Amino acid sequence: MLVQKTTAGSVSSLCEKIIDEVTQLPTPLRLPLIDLCLPSLKQFSTVQRNQFFQTVMAQIRSDQKVSLFEWALYRLLHHHLEGKNSAGSPLSLTAAEKSCATVLSALALATHSEPTAAQKYFEDGWKILGFTNSQFDAHVLDNMTSLDQAVRGLHRLQALSKPRLLKACCAAIAVDSHYTAESVELLRAIADTIDTPIPPVLTIESTTEKI
Repeated sequence: MLVQKTTAGSVSSLCEKIIDEVTQLPTPLRLPLIDLCLPSLKQFSTVQRNQFFQTVMAQIRSDQKVSLFEWALYRLLHHHLEGKNSAGSPLSLTAAEKSCATVLSALALATHSEPTAAQKYFEDGWKILGFTNSQFDAHVLDNMTSLDQAVRGLHRLQALSKPRLLKACCAAIAVDSHYTAESVELLRAIADTIDTPIPPVLTIESTTEKI
């Protein structure tokens, strides 16, 4: 068990006790569970926090690939526990166009497996941002580092432009005005990172009929 190798004390035994319950948790409850854990995690000392992230990364890298949920989990934890965001002057949507394209492409592809459908939903979000020339990237999910950099860069987006970006993101993941639990997890990771949290009602009600 990787946790045994990367942690000390009783952490490993505690994980073994709850692993079955956690793995059986319905998808819509994964983010609420993280929310419940955050206050305690924020009490970590620097040493404990570093050890915690080492353990998280070891688990993520254990299968030699990074899933979208793993990326969303890491982005949420890093944002809330580290709280370090890129400095610099605010960016307009035009200045952040490439990062917006990366994020919308990732959301559309994660929600719509058929590339043609993914591009269609990407274009729906792209129009909301006011852009015309498509920058859909069909291979964006092959590079999680690029996605992570794009999301972190969007923290500098002008405050009044952030709600517009989230509206575009919702258009990219919508299916008949509903959202899957997985797509909401991604949206939540993006929204938290740019300090524009989505309403809890979106996380709960909009996923109910899809699961």
